[in-house]
Amino acid sequence: MKIVVIVIVLAVVAICPSCILYNVMRYPYDGTSMPIFSISPGNYAQEGSVVLTISCKTADAKIRYTLDGTEPDATNGIPYDGGLIKISSDTFLKAVAYVGDKVSYLNRGHYVFTPPADYRIGEPGPAGGIIAYDKDGYSDGWRYLEVAPIELRRTGLKWGRMVVTGNRSGMETGYTETMAILNKSGPDAEAALYCWDLSYGGYSDWFLPSEYEMDIFAPNLMDSDDYIGKAYWSSSESSSDYDWACAIMIFSTGSSSKIYVDKNVRSPTTYTLPVRRF
Repeated sequence: MKIVVIVIVLAVVAICPSCILYNVMRYPYDGTSMPIFSISPGNYAQEGSVVLTISCKTADAKIRYTLDGTEPDATNGIPYDGGLIKISSDTFLKAVAYVGDKVSYLNRGHYVFTPPADYRIGEPGPAGGIIAYDKDGYSDGWRYLEVAPIELRRTGLKWGRMVVTGNRSGMETGYTETMAILNKSGPDAEAALYCWDLSYGGYSDWFLPSEYEMDIFAPNLMDSDDYIGKAYWSSSESSSDYDWACAIMIFSTGSSSKIYVDKNVRSPTTYTLPVRRF
């Protein structure tokens, strides 16, 4: 049995040497919601600084955070007192919430204040993926959406087991929806957890894209046969009344259409494709 476990671990490392899955082992799910940053991570070179707060939806939860890239837990890190946190230089903010010895999943974010480089759709991104969307200017800390390299795409992962908040529409972000799924479903949210735990190309800010985000970047992937005609999990659910999540089927015509897949099914034909924004 020990030999089998070792072989599996080595196989995973061989397939993806830059991937680090850390939350599953160090931050087991126990129902404690992860902390929320009032300002999302991203590039704020134009602003020069950000002032944010940290909150948690779990009653009586305490929060610890770090600004030096180290991992906080119930005993390590700066206790958050509810005040303002000002960040004006490149900083990795990491935070966990805890009640007793029950610690939430890790929330993490890179706040950047250096002038960003220019990218074009279809070009390699800074993490080694593909630039799939450009909104032609920075706002809310980001301009580009980068899709993970095709070798990081996964099948056989289920969406989750519990309804999160009901219908989704408009400019919802996968970043916030991924956190909501994890807070609600924990390890059952396999697709979201895979994206959230992914560290690749020197970046650990991946998430499961929302229905809206997939709609806007899907047409920009049509030149690649790797993406054509496949269904991908989004972070958006179909309804609060049904146990379904939304997936997007990308066609060769440059358009995308929505299908709905049972959240509890590990579908061999529905892919998980991490993205990041910067």
